Amino acid sequence: MAGEGFAETVQRHGFEYRSARDFRDRNILELIRTLRGASG
Repeated sequence: MAGEGFAETVQRHGFEYRSARDFRDRNILELIRTLRGASG
């Protein structure tokens, strides 16, 4: 349900997609860093 709204945002505002994608990638990198730290 949120995916469709996001897709519409991508089509209407390319710069918003770039920002959201950059934000998501940073979250993924942070999550990986946290998981690696937790596992030792």
